[in-house]
Amino acid sequence: MVVSGANGKIGYSDDHGQTWVLQTTPIGDALYGMSMNTSGTGFVSCNNGSPDSAKVLKTTNFGADWEIISLNVANNPTNFEVKQFGDGVLVLGDDGYVGYSADNGQSWIHHATAGGASEPRMYGGEMNGDIGYAVGWNGIIVKTTDAWQTTEIVENDWNYYSQDIIYDANGLLTLCGWYGTVAKSTDGINWEEKTISSVDSYSVSVIDEDNWYLVGDKATIFRTDDAGSSYTKIVVPAHAGTSISSLYASHFNDANNGVVTGKTAGVIYNTTDGGQTWNSHQVPGVSSSKSFYDIEFVTSQIGYVMGHGVVGAKTTDGGQTWNNITFTGMGSNDKIYSIHAFDENNIVVGSASGKIYRTTNGLDFSLITVGSGEVKDIYFQDDNHGVFVNDDGDIYYTSTGGLTADAWSAASESTGDAMNRIYETEAGVLFVSGESADASNLGTTWALMTSTDNGATWSEVSLPTTTFNPVRLTDMGGWGENLIVAGKNQVVYSGEVEGGTTPSEDAENLFFSEYIEGSGNNKALEIFNGTGAEIDLTAYSVNKANNGGEWGTAEPLTGMLADDDVYVISNAESDATVLAVADITSTMTYFNGDDVVGLFHNDVLIDVIGTYGEDPGAAWNVAGVNEATKEHTLVRKSTIGVGSLDWVASAGTDVNNSEWTVYEQNDFTYIGTHQFDGGGTPTNYTATPTFDQPSGSYTDAFDLVISCATDNSQIYYTVDGSDPSDSSTEYTTSINISANTVVKAIAYATDFEPSFIATASYTFLEDQDVSSIADLRAGSTDGSVYTLTTEAIMTYSQD
Repeated sequence: MVVSGANGKIGYSDDHGQTWVLQTTPIGDALYGMSMNTSGTGFVSCNNGSPDSAKVLKTTNFGADWEIISLNVANNPTNFEVKQFGDGVLVLGDDGYVGYSADNGQSWIHHATAGGASEPRMYGGEMNGDIGYAVGWNGIIVKTTDAWQTTEIVENDWNYYSQDIIYDANGLLTLCGWYGTVAKSTDGINWEEKTISSVDSYSVSVIDEDNWYLVGDKATIFRTDDAGSSYTKIVVPAHAGTSISSLYASHFNDANNGVVTGKTAGVIYNTTDGGQTWNSHQVPGVSSSKSFYDIEFVTSQIGYVMGHGVVGAKTTDGGQTWNNITFTGMGSNDKIYSIHAFDENNIVVGSASGKIYRTTNGLDFSLITVGSGEVKDIYFQDDNHGVFVNDDGDIYYTSTGGLTADAWSAASESTGDAMNRIYETEAGVLFVSGESADASNLGTTWALMTSTDNGATWSEVSLPTTTFNPVRLTDMGGWGENLIVAGKNQVVYSGEVEGGTTPSEDAENLFFSEYIEGSGNNKALEIFNGTGAEIDLTAYSVNKANNGGEWGTAEPLTGMLADDDVYVISNAESDATVLAVADITSTMTYFNGDDVVGLFHNDVLIDVIGTYGEDPGAAWNVAGVNEATKEHTLVRKSTIGVGSLDWVASAGTDVNNSEWTVYEQNDFTYIGTHQFDGGGTPTNYTATPTFDQPSGSYTDAFDLVISCATDNSQIYYTVDGSDPSDSSTEYTTSINISANTVVKAIAYATDFEPSFIATASYTFLEDQDVSSIADLRAGSTDGSVYTLTTEAIMTYSQD
């Protein structure tokens, strides 16, 4: 018996390992593979060492003496394996190297890069006559049919790192490799796995109860269409000139259409047939050592891929094509581990060292820092309630939007090891998965946690113990109240979870989903049906009130509106893009930014854009955008499932608390369809206070009455223009207004969030006496009131 190891050491035993003799070798480099035949001729593969030289050791007397054979190969690869076949010697090494000698090392054939452009390490080889195979990393299989005079790379369906290959007793090729894999083949092309491999899974896409995708290491995807009873292995073919090390992220819209990416040299792959075939798009500027870590779809069509600093990509067609994007505001080498998109422009991402970046235009990011770990996932249940986890095992939560570092609080529970993914069930229950708190992760303690209070407190979820694998959970998916959790070593847990109450996924009634007030006559309204049933529109109408006035003549609607469909009312002279999707054209669209538009059901107002009875001047602000109802497009967020009679609350004060996303003038991208993700549970705000006298100019004093539609609410107000709070003057009786005054009011109620602030401005006009028509003509036209104190004769003509 002969063994080899570090520092040029070789041991020899002639009594089956009972005793050993250390043999002398001429080098001090690491020794790897060894082969020796019954005649005493043997070889050892070596590290290239110092000086840098590809070489093997040879003996002809069972190792009593060794000589160095220099191979003179380009790149001087380290050689990892050597095998003998009669007088033939096969050497396998780094950078895809395969070498062969037919005469016991007297002369050599060298193929420095037989493994191809990816330059894999080659580890195992086999020969049968002149036919030979060599295997290595990245699923590379090299074949010869002429005793290694020439070689070819075999296109095959094997993608794991391979360590060795032999012919079995039945003449089948048999290879073994990483993840405990053993496979057999008759032709070296098609391989049948004979073991349950332990491939790491990094991403889970759950389509429904039966269809799941587990995406992971070495371009491997496992798909089930029978709820996990069986799996089909899918290998994603690498884009030309690249390799796939790992797939870290996935998103499947349905069982057929999906996108995956990862450590892929910047390549994004998409399939439209359930993984049978793949298309690819390469983002420039992403080297093979960099990765994309997350995919986030805002709608079924609009999605982002990020991971490598400022470089990313965006799709607007469901992942069929991608546009390259360069972001600003973040470091070029920042790793972006997680993405959460409120809408197409409002995005928050997690990075290393506690960095959280946020953008309101989809391109330019600003930074806050919370904690110090890698922000592995960040998720918002609504505009205010968010959670993120990091690789230190910490969980942070916010109930105020998370716009500043101070807005985040650390949960009291911490695992001490990486937490990787956040998932919310349809009932609003949060789950976090990660690496167990046990030593070496050999156990399930705190590997899965749950919260029913928006992430403030967490409890451990009990999991079945594993017999040998560490529990390092990486991602989750689910349907209803069922959860699929996957991780490294191909660990998969599935089961039904409890907690919470399932909100209705359907909308309560029709509501406005889009408002266009563009240039010229580019004006339109869109009404969405998300009720789950077809709606007869004859019970509905639309009306408008101009410049703070009363409702005009209603526009009755007609026809049937299918579930998940929209009804578009357009100006007859709108852009052709709008007219192409219009159901009717109507003068109801003769509105400007200061006109109120209302949707009525059986003559009862159910949704409104603008505050009825108020003339805002030019327009109302929305989501922090000044005069947004003028020369802008407003699109209702996909999480909104009910109309609002409280325009102040609906418009909001920033991108987080508004029900609307504001787009630039003449943006017609979204007209004709509406993305609806279910009504969910809206934030429970106290109704915004209302004033019985609208803002405007007055000549006589009046008593102002303030009211709130929320029962048992308390109203607080100011009359100096400052923002009120619950420490301001409480409203108990009407307020006498007799001079120029700005009144602001806020309402509070038990179990409700504070209302938005209502504002009214009152201006009093001075009554001036004039004694002649000439003085009257000379007066100001700024709204002042004049009284003529003398007689005057007026003449006029009537047509």
